[in-house]
Amino acid sequence: MLTFYSKIIGEDPRYTRTFQPSGKRSVVLKGTALIIPVILWSLMSFLLVRNVLGETYLIATVTGLMTGTIVFLIERTILMSNGNFFIVLFRILLGFLIASLGAVGMDQVIFKNDIDNKIEQYKLSSIEMAVDDMDNRFFDKVNELQAIVNKKKSNWLTALERTGCEADGTCGSLIRGRSSITDLKEKIANQLGEDYKKEYARLNALEAEYNLAVQSAKSQVAEDFNGNSLLLRIQALHELIASNSYMKVVYLIITGLLFLTEFIVIIVKVSSRKSIDEQIEIAKDKIQEENIRKVLENKSRFIQPEKYLSSTRAVSRLVKENEDASFVI
Repeated sequence: MLTFYSKIIGEDPRYTRTFQPSGKRSVVLKGTALIIPVILWSLMSFLLVRNVLGETYLIATVTGLMTGTIVFLIERTILMSNGNFFIVLFRILLGFLIASLGAVGMDQVIFKNDIDNKIEQYKLSSIEMAVDDMDNRFFDKVNELQAIVNKKKSNWLTALERTGCEADGTCGSLIRGRSSITDLKEKIANQLGEDYKKEYARLNALEAEYNLAVQSAKSQVAEDFNGNSLLLRIQALHELIASNSYMKVVYLIITGLLFLTEFIVIIVKVSSRKSIDEQIEIAKDKIQEENIRKVLENKSRFIQPEKYLSSTRAVSRLVKENEDASFVI
C-alpha cells in the first residue's frame, strides 16, 4: 500500500521505503486524504448526471471519470505545493471552492426526491399561469358572446310564448285558433330561434377554441419545462430549506459533513505535523542551497580575486601605480 500511496501523492516509492515509520504513516495519511474527495467527486458526478440530469450510463461514467481525474490533479497539486503566504492562501481558497462545489452537487443527489417534489410544484405553477393567461385572453370574448346568446335565447322564448298565447286566445288578438297573426308571430319566433342557434354555435366554437388553446398551452409548458435544470434544482433546494426548519438542520449537518470531507486535503496539508523524514529533506535542501551559494561565491573569488584577497589587492595597487608613473615619464 505504501507504494500505491507514494505514487498518487507524487513520491518515488523507492525513496519512501527508506522513511521512518512516522514518515510512512504521513505518506499513507496524505494518500488517503487525497483519495477521499476524488471518490466523492466521481460518485457525485456519476449520480448527478445519471439520476438527476437523466443522461445515459455512458455519459455519466465518462463524466465521473473525468471529474475524478481533474479533482485528483488539483488536490495533488494542493498537497504537493509549498510556498509563501499568497500560495498558501490560494491553495486554501482553491480547496474551499472545490469542497463547496462538491457539497452542492452531493446535496442534489441526497435530496433528489424532495427536490423533485418542489420541481413538480414549479411545473404545476407554470401550467396554472399558462391557463390563467388563456383565461384572460378569452374571458371578455366569452362573456360578451354569452350575454348575446342569453339575450337571443330570452327573445326567442318570449316570442314562442307569445305565439302560444296568440294561438289559444289568451293574449294578443284574443281570437282562439290559428290566424295570420299567429303565423306572423310564429315566423318571428322561428327567426329569433335561428338567430339564437347561430349565436349559440358561435359560443360553442369559441369555447372549443378556448379549450384547445388551454390544452395547447399546457402541452407547450410541459414540453418546454426542464425539471433537470441544475440552477432551478438548486433554487428549489434552498426554498425547501428556507420553508422548513427541520430540513434546514438536516441540510446543514449533511452539507457540513460533506464539506469537511471534501476539505480534508487542506486540513491535512495545513495542520499535520511534518514527519522526521520531511524535516530531514528540508534540512538537506537548505544545506544544498548553502553549498551552491558558497560555490558561486568562490567562483567570484577566482574571476575577481582583488575584491576578496588583501595580498591581491596590494599587488594590483602597485601595478596600477607603476603604470601611472610610466605614463607620466
